[in-house]
Amino acid sequence: MAALLILTSFTPGWAAERGEVLAGTCRGCHGLKSEPGSPIPSLAGMNAKTLKAALLKFKTNKAAASTLMGRIMRGYTETDITLMANALSTRVKR
Repeated sequence: MAALLILTSFTPGWAAERGEVLAGTCRGCHGLKSEPGSPIPSLAGMNAKTLKAALLKFKTNKAAASTLMGRIMRGYTETDITLMANALSTRVKR
């Protein structure tokens, strides 16, 4: 019965909402638009698979020259990262 409750509580709507909440933490540094010449890229509208792969590299310390992102991403599960990447990919750059 508990397994059934867990399965039914994880709906696509809930996942999208959780992804938006998680992706909101990226806004502080990455913002919603690209700034010319900024070393911090905008994540809005990026391909979800590409973004997920990059975030997983940070999580596993396989990304080149990670100072802060590696520490941030270690706190997220792979599911969290997937939800964040999906949410960010649907945002429009401003």
